[in-house]
Amino acid sequence: MLVKLLTALAAALVLAIGGMIFLGEARQPGNASGEVSERGQTGEDIGVTVLTRKPYVPHATSGGPTEPKKPADVTPVRANGPAYAMELGAAPSFSALSTRFATIAGQNAEAGFDRLEPHATLVETDKGLEARLLVGPFASQAEAEAACATLALPQGVTCSAVTFDGERIARQ
Repeated sequence: MLVKLLTALAAALVLAIGGMIFLGEARQPGNASGEVSERGQTGEDIGVTVLTRKPYVPHATSGGPTEPKKPADVTPVRANGPAYAMELGAAPSFSALSTRFATIAGQNAEAGFDRLEPHATLVETDKGLEARLLVGPFASQAEAEAACATLALPQGVTCSAVTFDGERIARQ
């Protein structure tokens, strides 16, 4: 019984001392930021990390609130404006869009379709999120529409010109 009591007391003492060291209340020479102890060891040498508290500063040092950063424009922009793409329908996953791109690229290889970049974008619909295939870039909406008109597409897939954005997907 006495052994259990002493063990519990020792454990509580270790936790209390460990908590004080962690909070920076019990500093010993040689443990803080590179000071050398009488044994010639620094805190890093003996495996002790002493954290010092820094005051909370709610605003920049100029005294006023900082302006929040604006998100970067994700639309690729050319010297003469945004790029355009052909939207080639929706699929349940990016993998299915990659397969669709490979199929359409195979049917339209002679037209140079395989040199275009496949991207996917997520669009929220009344049924949930939908992944759509975008292929481009084209310099203008008219170029994207002209490419749509000459494209051989699988049954049920339509083509329309849209602004080129989204995430690049793998080619299969």
